[in-house]
Amino acid sequence: MEVTAERFVAAMRCHPEGVTVVTAADELGNAVGMTATAFAAVSLDPPLVLVCVDKRATILSPLRAGAHFAVHFLAGGQERLARAFAQHALEGDKFAGASFEMSFNGSPRLSEALAWIECAPHDIVPGGDHTIVVGRVIDVHIDEAVDTGLVFFDGAFAALRRRPREGP
Repeated sequence: MEVTAERFVAAMRCHPEGVTVVTAADELGNAVGMTATAFAAVSLDPPLVLVCVDKRATILSPLRAGAHFAVHFLAGGQERLARAFAQHALEGDKFAGASFEMSFNGSPRLSEALAWIECAPHDIVPGGDHTIVVGRVIDVHIDEAVDTGLVFFDGAFAALRRRPREGP
């Protein structure tokens, strides 16, 4: 039996995923970004992650050119950001109203995310209609004051609360 794109998408909607926004700067220093749910840890030693980027995404060109990038794990209240960065509109519009600062390595880092991981380029691998970008983790930040994370399940966003921490 042939697997159609529609049936594959229907099956993938059954898999809850964390919501991330990936940001980088283009060759002119302009901030670019996209929402991604296809993100995973690859290795602890060295620390590597991967993100799958649509071949039509504006961010792909800077990533292919070796730009550092940041992966942000969105907080429960950041659905608006997730939707803005998921649009195929002009990249500049995606940052409208978003608070961010540029890292020393040139990655735009969004404020108020649950956490972010900054990466140096490690490898780029073809993956069908996407490109798999592997990054070597060079910096991490966790906002301990944020207690919810944003997930996407069956076409809808939901917030999950952190479990209470024990001890110091």
